[in-house]
Amino acid sequence: MPFRPIHESHAISEVIFGLVLARPLEWGERKRLHGAHSKWSAFLPKIRDEPGLAIAVLPPDPSEAPPPPSPPPLAFERYNPSGMLDWRLRTDGANITVNCLAYSLWDNVWPSTQRLFADIADVLQDSSIAIRSLVLQYVDVFEQTDDSTTYDIESLINKNCPHLPKTALQHGPLWHAHHGWFTHDDSPDGTRLLQRMHVNGLNAPEDKDKYIIRMEMLARLDFLNEDDRLNLTPQSFDDQLDRDFALLHEQSKKLLSVYLTDAACQEISLNAS
Repeated sequence: MPFRPIHESHAISEVIFGLVLARPLEWGERKRLHGAHSKWSAFLPKIRDEPGLAIAVLPPDPSEAPPPPSPPPLAFERYNPSGMLDWRLRTDGANITVNCLAYSLWDNVWPSTQRLFADIADVLQDSSIAIRSLVLQYVDVFEQTDDSTTYDIESLINKNCPHLPKTALQHGPLWHAHHGWFTHDDSPDGTRLLQRMHVNGLNAPEDKDKYIIRMEMLARLDFLNEDDRLNLTPQSFDDQLDRDFALLHEQSKKLLSVYLTDAACQEISLNAS
């Protein structure tokens, strides 16, 4: 095939797991997370206080004190021997994310992420923070292997994909197609599923005479009913949220299979875990 995945058995450059909370974290909660680093320091030894941008918003009544600025992001990280980032746990406003740049198998990566989320929830469970949405994003990259003058994109991308404009594959090696929609199909009652795909044809970063295809898939599950939203507790990741992230994983694979040719799906064992 004129394109190959960036890894031997898969094309995943990065996977991002996310929790969207019903409200931003407060200063005291950030301080508690900072102080609880020992819970996950064996896995994420580096702690990084990111600089924040404080914007003062004056209240309508001049006699009232302005609200305090939101706390800046906080990150816990692990780097590989080459100095490249492998894992990151990050809080920023109402978002808690885990980035994995060392993907192997879902059955390896999700349990590590699940433990990190449960540890965070253990620190914050007294705050009774509801979870508004779950997010799973994959970044897949395929590299061109043949001569750059023969750009056989139809060997990788399914020309009959219903989510691509008919002319999308006819514009040469530098192109993009971004598409997304909401659906209630296959999602639990009281939720909706956002599916989004960004496909980009780009110059290869290390060889400008070659090209890559970068595919960013995002699946987000929104909990629509406030009264039905789970609070951020360790127990929530043992049951419902475990099933919900598994659903997002399966939906992401299903979406990718619609965009890729059968040969490309077979190349990355798309139906495997």
